[in-house]
Amino acid sequence: MRYALGAPRLLRRGVHAAGGLALAFVLLAGWAGLGLARSLVLGGLTVLITFAAQRSVKRLGAEGLLVWDGQLWHGPQGRAWRELRLGLDLQRALLIELRAPADGASPRTAWLWLESSSDPGFWRALRRAVYSRAAAVPQRHNQP
Repeated sequence: MRYALGAPRLLRRGVHAAGGLALAFVLLAGWAGLGLARSLVLGGLTVLITFAAQRSVKRLGAEGLLVWDGQLWHGPQGRAWRELRLGLDLQRALLIELRAPADGASPRTAWLWLESSSDPGFWRALRRAVYSRAAAVPQRHNQP
């Protein structure tokens, strides 16, 4: 199963909307009597938090392919991972954590935000692979 990764548009829009609403709330609170100085401080903090959230969103997005070969997940930059954990499922978007790199190198985990709009034709196949646990972790049986 191959899935083309793309920019996290849905998540980016959500961060923009939340930042805009927070800024509007701060301005409304200032207009309602919070005071100019406090409104400016809260407005500045809101902008900084929104900027930090945007940077985090950029790190969750990746370009390239996510490939499941039945045993390992191959992520961006060609790294192989032994384990995938689902962090959040929004039907049209998934937050996944890739764990235990096959090469043992650092970092030990990587988070990816996947959206159906990145590769709509393969979205269902990706979801099936994410929820398939059959071959996700090879079983070792003790031999007598």
